[in-house]
Amino acid sequence: MYNGVPDATARSGQTSSDMVKITYGISTSIVSNRTSYIIRIRVTYGGDRIDLRPGIKIESKDQWDNHRIKRGCKVYGASYNDINRRLTRYEEWIDYYFLTCEENSLDPSLDELRLWFNSEVSHEGESKEHTAIPRLAAVQKTFFELYGNFLEDMKIRHIDSQCKEDAIQPYLQLENRLLEFDNNLSLENLTRKKMIEFIKHLSLSMYNDAINKRLTYLRCFNYWAEDHGYTVNPEYWRYNPSLKEAVKEVRFLTVEEVDRLWNLELKTSSMQVTRDMFLFQCYTALRYSDLKSLTQKDFYRKDGDLYMRKVTQKQNTVIDFKLPQRAKIIYEKYSMYLYENNAAFPVLSNSKYNKHLKELGHLAGIKGKWKDIQYRLNKSEVVYTDRADLESHCGRRTFICMAYNAGMPIEHIAEITGHKCIEDLEPYIKATHKLTNNVIDAIDSMDQERRMKMSKIDRTVA
Repeated sequence: MYNGVPDATARSGQTSSDMVKITYGISTSIVSNRTSYIIRIRVTYGGDRIDLRPGIKIESKDQWDNHRIKRGCKVYGASYNDINRRLTRYEEWIDYYFLTCEENSLDPSLDELRLWFNSEVSHEGESKEHTAIPRLAAVQKTFFELYGNFLEDMKIRHIDSQCKEDAIQPYLQLENRLLEFDNNLSLENLTRKKMIEFIKHLSLSMYNDAINKRLTYLRCFNYWAEDHGYTVNPEYWRYNPSLKEAVKEVRFLTVEEVDRLWNLELKTSSMQVTRDMFLFQCYTALRYSDLKSLTQKDFYRKDGDLYMRKVTQKQNTVIDFKLPQRAKIIYEKYSMYLYENNAAFPVLSNSKYNKHLKELGHLAGIKGKWKDIQYRLNKSEVVYTDRADLESHCGRRTFICMAYNAGMPIEHIAEITGHKCIEDLEPYIKATHKLTNNVIDAIDSMDQERRMKMSKIDRTVA
């Protein structure tokens, strides 16, 4: 916690009389920071205030006089003149911000000032010219120019391995949706009304779950924009729509259907790889992202058995367990070949993989439909989906349901799947209830036989 030192001298600024006057205050002082003192520039405007930190420390309170470093002092090797000139320059920057706001008829924003000031300090010395304050920069660049910069930044982060290539695709799709909606969109006009209109536009072709994803992607872009000094309309941040989520059946395969896939004869190598990768998911509960990132280093042998030890990408948890026999057979089938980046398997891209899975489900003759309740805004719709339309995450769900029905304790399942909360597995447990009907029927049958025997005994006694 900082403790203010009461030796600050405040000054105020006013713009020229030809314009609407903007009155503000600047106060430069020092605050204690345990073993040293930090210089703070406090700005007041419209009844609010912010503290700007130019990143200058002094060693002792005695080095400070009024609102500047004392004459003749050296601070961490720097002369008092150099530091005081910097402080004067920073105060002039604040004057420049308020003057620019007035010249462009903009209401000053202390949050915007902080972002702009910090950006100026971080780029100090690179140019003698000030960068445009965020709202003016946003006017100078269109929304979609900014969005293009955002996508370029994502691509650079992909090259630096900070984000996956597949993660960029949804943002490209969002860009198309935004262009369809309003090609004159701006950060400034992202009002509550505009967002409601955008959601209605999306609902013409999407259910709420898909809409929520698009809203999340848009939010990521707006965070990026503000991090880069642009101002998003405050109404946008205050608007938090609550859209009803779909009620979906848990999609998984029965043991018999998994066996059918295992024994299925396939003509093309790409379909064989798709089938093998999906079955590996069914027997290991791996997500697609973890399957794709598997390397030879993630497998090891112990006492004649094959184990897999993997740090999951989504939850960053460690899973470590012995592979089931069929998963071991699949691993050994591909372990004799070398793949790029020492990958364990030749996994297809996510889009191709899911496309092949749908074809695979139909080739295997998987019957039936999933019944879901989808919402389009507040209106519900019953949607039926072919069970044959497999998707990559179905493999993970299949493992959970098979393991639970086989009697594996839920805690052990959570260790393999990497679920931190056992409550997260409840939907899968509920989904398997219908598979236990045969057990309940068997118990009822036993009870019926027992009741018949007891009835015979009662008649004999009578």
